[in-house]
Amino acid sequence: MSPAPAPGGGVPRAAAAGKCLSLVRWALGFYVLFFPLGMSFQEIGAVATTSALAGYYVLDWRGSNLRRFPLRWVLAAFFALLVFKGLHSICPSASWYALGHNSYKGPLLLLAGLEAVREPRHLRALAWTFVVMSLYSGLDGIYQYFTGVDFFFGMPDSGRINAMWETGRIGNLMSLTVPVSLALPALLPARWPLAARLAVSALVAFPGLFLLVGAKARSGWFGFIAAMGALAWMRLGTRHALLVLAGLLVLLVVAAPHFPQQLSPEELLDAPRYIIWDVGLDVWRNWPILGAGINCFSAGYNALGIQFDLSVFGEPVPHPHNIYVQFLAETGVVGTAVLLALLLGNAGWGALRLRARVLAARGAGGGLPGHEAVGICLWASQVGYMVTAFSAHDFFRTWWLGMSMLVAGLALGAALARWEREEQG
Repeated sequence: MSPAPAPGGGVPRAAAAGKCLSLVRWALGFYVLFFPLGMSFQEIGAVATTSALAGYYVLDWRGSNLRRFPLRWVLAAFFALLVFKGLHSICPSASWYALGHNSYKGPLLLLAGLEAVREPRHLRALAWTFVVMSLYSGLDGIYQYFTGVDFFFGMPDSGRINAMWETGRIGNLMSLTVPVSLALPALLPARWPLAARLAVSALVAFPGLFLLVGAKARSGWFGFIAAMGALAWMRLGTRHALLVLAGLLVLLVVAAPHFPQQLSPEELLDAPRYIIWDVGLDVWRNWPILGAGINCFSAGYNALGIQFDLSVFGEPVPHPHNIYVQFLAETGVVGTAVLLALLLGNAGWGALRLRARVLAARGAGGGLPGHEAVGICLWASQVGYMVTAFSAHDFFRTWWLGMSMLVAGLALGAALARWEREEQG
């Protein structure tokens, strides 16, 4: 039955809030599903998501997940840090450029993910967008492997399988999204035999894994290995997690001769990368407490008179390729402490909540419901991001920040949820 009109013919406030929240979910689904196809899709999805989210908070703050999230003070500190270091900066134009290009396409998506999860069906539906996106991206990578160009835009192979992207950075995207496909056995209809569910899941997950490997993104590989170890710990315990990690690392060693440009000892002991990190630490030593300002790594080393050898690096170095060194240089020990509180606090809190549910399901002798399996896979992906971040990207690289924040928000939403009912698979 439709809600009765409010006095004056308006829609009741609760109904309007519900519509906003529904729009958040639809916009997030759009954002994820079409994410690899270009910035226009990312922009549309992010603008629609954050606009609907703002409307929801205005209409129903008291009913929001954020209001009852115990670590909301950490989120508040993180947002305050970004604004403060946008103002307190040695190069305000660079700092505000990063904020302007990332606010609604980055950190706010964490809040959107947190709010989007209210019922099992919400998490299941969003999980399918990750699965489909990883699947068609992987199929495009396979197509490119055999033809030399991708299916969508005719993008040529860059020496790494990059599908519809210009570089192998899409491998880092796959390391964030493919883990969700590992929840497929619990998402597929329960009436199917287990062997059939496992076979279908393997077929669906394979293209994304193929692209993850073929993109030759080392940071993504190590992030994915960490995600698999975290997932094994969550589902099976510490001993099995160590066995999974050991097995994957052995597989990496065996594969090393086939990836000499990524896994040779010389590349793993990448001196240029360590030189960049040392420069980041030099910037931090000059501004140790509060840093130089967000997005001011290059402004910081230029102010110190440091120059990179362009014959080694090829072009000016805009960021340290390590978000932890980046936050030291750009926000000092204060900002780095806030970042670590955000990442470790969210991951640790989520682990405690989700692990308790796994143990409860095991004690009851039942399988883990599909929505719980999705929440655990998203949490594992969040852990993988924290490992990838040791050697990949600028924290403010918009696409990477947006997807990582969304994954973290959905994982937190799954951990926070009090499921009133469970949908049957």
